[in-house]
Amino acid sequence: MVHEHSVPIAPKISTLKEFSNRFKNAEEIKKMAESYTGVPLIPQIKVLTLKGVEPGRTKVGRGIVYIKGFFILYIQVLLSKLGIRQWAPNLEEASDTLYNESCRISAIQSYCQVAIGGAYEHMNINLRHLNDIKLLHDTYSH
Repeated sequence: MVHEHSVPIAPKISTLKEFSNRFKNAEEIKKMAESYTGVPLIPQIKVLTLKGVEPGRTKVGRGIVYIKGFFILYIQVLLSKLGIRQWAPNLEEASDTLYNESCRISAIQSYCQVAIGGAYEHMNINLRHLNDIKLLHDTYSH
């Protein structure tokens, strides 16, 4: 989702089944996302999100983001651990389903890592807000 006004396509039923077979609650998702030793649910090569995005300056919407190759790799590894091939919340279901929870967790965690790494320095963001989980959750859920 690096194009302005892009709308996520609903995940395939097989993806949702695979996901629900792996995770039974939000705590399991959080543990996997934060784990450095967790075995990915899918191979990283099957993650489509950011596939073809080159490191460097990338236009996103009306702005420009400088994204390092490490950040692309980090996001793809995180998504593979959670079994997300294409980041896309299931807009046909409630926002608190486990799959949508995994999309929220991965988006917030990725945003924080990329922000700490300096990708948004030109936007002069306040890094102190990265520790305000309620603010990040509310912003994501707007």
